[in-house]
Amino acid sequence: MSPKYRPVFPALWDDTFARLTKEAKIIAFYIWSGPPGNSEGLARFPFHYMTGDTGLSEEEAAVALVELEAAGYIHWDEPSNVILDRLALRFLPLRNGVNDSTGEVLPDKRIAGAIRKLEEIPDNPLLRELLALAREHSPDFAIAIVARFPHLDEAPWPDPLKSVHRE
Repeated sequence: MSPKYRPVFPALWDDTFARLTKEAKIIAFYIWSGPPGNSEGLARFPFHYMTGDTGLSEEEAAVALVELEAAGYIHWDEPSNVILDRLALRFLPLRNGVNDSTGEVLPDKRIAGAIRKLEEIPDNPLLRELLALAREHSPDFAIAIVARFPHLDEAPWPDPLKSVHRE
């Protein structure tokens, strides 16, 4: 079941976002709030859903996705229709909490659900980048990713965060 809402944070309204075309802004908000999206930021976005839901042509949507990728907001794996929202975990991290009075760890219940959603995505190169983003913004989620997908942690790989315009 999809969540009833997902927040869109005011910090997104920066100079980079202001310079995007209206089509890129529409697709950005579709990624951030549309039915296929999720809190961890990696999801399948069937292209025909995206164009049908936004009213954009296939060409407009494809150009918008390339523009969002160039701006550092997303990575788009076109063959699998998988999109990584590179800002999702920055603005809405998945982290365990701690009970202030007892010190007991309070698991973030969204982590288990996020892992289940990742299992539905075919093996994809964007999973490694999601792991890097999780290590930066959601360490508890990163631990859960490695526990479920240990192959992602076997070889050294570059840090994709270095290319993000919003560090």
